[in-house]
Amino acid sequence: GGAVAASGLALMWAVNGAGYHLWQFARINPAAWGFGAAFLLQAALLLGYGAILDKLRFGFDGGAVAWAGLGFVIFALVVHPLIELALGRTWGQLQLVGVSPDPTSLLMLGLLLVTTHRVPWLLLVIPVLWFLISGSWAWLLGTPERMILPLACLVATVLIVWGNWAKPRA
Repeated sequence: GGAVAASGLALMWAVNGAGYHLWQFARINPAAWGFGAAFLLQAALLLGYGAILDKLRFGFDGGAVAWAGLGFVIFALVVHPLIELALGRTWGQLQLVGVSPDPTSLLMLGLLLVTTHRVPWLLLVIPVLWFLISGSWAWLLGTPERMILPLACLVATVLIVWGNWAKPRA
């Protein structure tokens, strides 16, 4: 199951890197080339750790960290799009898991909270850096509703680091 989940996440990160950043966003922002490369690197890391090295093993243990992970997954998949619809965005404007960086990143962090072994720290670097950039853009553009996901990333990252102490090495 871990290899399949990691491969699915890797595919989403690759779609975001190639499709969102390199194909779409690079037209208006040259920095998107770097973002695209970083997202493709994250896809490779997920494949490497999850599918090749079998370092990601998922399982719901019923603890507080796992429940928080489930909450982040539900938020990324369901609540975030509903918030955007309530704010007046059309279906075509929604940021959705798999095709938009913020909800895809949050979904991954939520899933990492339900791993049964320690999360390799390298898997956290790119999402955290992305959310710092995304959060600063939301702040500068005056869109406070977009600050929800960077704040959720901060909480998820702290929970992953905290949860790693209690978990065995993969």
